[in-house]
Formats: sequence, C-alpha cells, structure tokens
Amino acid sequence: MDTFTSRAVEDFIQAMEEAETGPAAQQNAFDTLKKVLRDVQRRAGFTDDPFEGVVPPKYAPKRAVIPTFDEIQALKEAGDRQVSLIIDLMSGCGMRNGEAYAVNFHRMVADDVYRITEQIDGVRRERAPLKHRELGDFRETLKRSGSPSSCTRRTSGPIPTDTC
Repeated sequence: MDTFTSRAVEDFIQAMEEAETGPAAQQNAFDTLKKVLRDVQRRAGFTDDPFEGVVPPKYAPKRAVIPTFDEIQALKEAGDRQVSLIIDLMSGCGMRNGEAYAVNFHRMVADDVYRITEQIDGVRRERAPLKHRELGDFRETLKRSGSPSSCTRRTSGPIPTDTC
C-alpha cells in the first residue's frame, strides 16, 4: 500500500490521458482504483490517503436528445427502406443500433416476438454476441396489441426485466 502515493495516482491518470483513454473510461478506472485502495486501506489500517490532493478525471456526459415523432418521421422519409426499417426497430422496439442492424428472420420466435441474441460489432462490423450478457442470454421484443410498431422488451437469465 505504501507504493500507492498521490503521485502514483496522478501518474495513473496522466497515463490514461496520454493513451487517449476516453473520459468515461478514465472516470470508471479511477473510481474502481479508489474503491479497491479504500478497501485495502480500511482492512489493513493504513492512515495515508493516496487520493489526497489528487484531482479526479471529470466526465460530464452530454444530455441525451430524444427526437420527436415528427423528427423520426422526417428521418424515415429522407432515408431509403433499409434506413426506415432500422429507425422503426430502434424507435418502436427499443433496439440498440447494433441489434437493429443484426436483425434476421431466424430470430422470430412467434408472430409478435423477436429474440435479440446478437448485434453488429461497431469495430469489426460483423455479428457478435450481445455485450454484457452470459452465453445463451437474450432480450425479446414483444408487439403490443393495438400498436404495430411499439414493443416492450424483457431479458432472460440473471439480468432484470425492463420495459421500453
């Protein structure tokens, strides 16, 4: 624990900045380091604070802008049929963009249920398993009665159910 001085923590932050690590990843790494060192400090009874005087990385995400129905319609009209389908899947069914691009007929499990098991990887541009899911876990979109494009989604496995 003696090697973790405030200088070591500052060097850690500076190394992330030099490696052009994104602000959100810097914040997560810093928070994780702080939790681990605080736990070690508490359990071992150390009194030195390696975070004293250290300025933590700042991450302030921009406010999300949700398009209006009219804006969604204008986007659909400006694009071709494929773009319109992607917009419907994302806005109507709550799919993420990588999930919408990976849609195929093999995942229809009922007339009104689509099972999401994969996505298009944003870097490799190929099909990949869903992020942050165990092997075999999936999400489903369910058509609501009376609304052809509106869906709810639920997850399988140990991940809690959510609704869109």
